[in-house]
Amino acid sequence: MVTSKDPDANVVVLNARDYDNLIENLYIAQNRYLSDKLMKSRDQFACGGVSVHELIDDGQDDD
Repeated sequence: MVTSKDPDANVVVLNARDYDNLIENLYIAQNRYLSDKLMKSRDQFACGGVSVHELIDDGQDDD
């Protein structure tokens, strides 16, 4: 935080990654469909409604 004598003029400096994360979280919070979907997934996880799977190697390189 960069402060000034006038508290209303204070500014916050964020790195780009934190800013992008903040904007994405704001977007999800304001989007009812995405917010509900996220809360449902969180509840499923909390109740043990998850499965662990091994990753499948398809043999293709990403080059």
